[in-house]
Amino acid sequence: MRDQHKPKQQLINEVVALRKQIDDLKESGSARRRVEDALRASEEQYRSLIEGLAAPVGRIGGGGELQVVNPALATLLGYRSKGEMLELAGILGVFATRDGERHALRELDDTGEAAARLRRKDGGTITVRLRATVARDLDGRAQRFDVVVIPDVLPD
Repeated sequence: MRDQHKPKQQLINEVVALRKQIDDLKESGSARRRVEDALRASEEQYRSLIEGLAAPVGRIGGGGELQVVNPALATLLGYRSKGEMLELAGILGVFATRDGERHALRELDDTGEAAARLRRKDGGTITVRLRATVARDLDGRAQRFDVVVIPDVLPD
């Protein structure tokens, strides 16, 4: 009842201002939904592109952990699916040796390219060339490597 002493015009002005705020909120909500829908569509297109590539591609974290793979990379290394590869490679590792992993990550960090031996699901290895785009943190340290895997020779 605090409004009962306000003049009628002031109350009308407050109602008009509240309606304006409601309209502004509705408009910003609609704009947000449009942006979210566009982002979802863009992400789906990107995912579809990566999944459909014939070239084996993936993302390796700055510490050597495999984060993302496409079906072509999983197939190259003898896995039935990218999910299986991510699960098993997280346990077994994707590089044939720890020294090989450290060397490859240093080379990728320095030049964006590295020769590497990757571990196949069956325990064999394959020699590949990795080409990467390096994402860095604010201190310049490699956060991740987005790699294209180019087989150098047939699997060992």
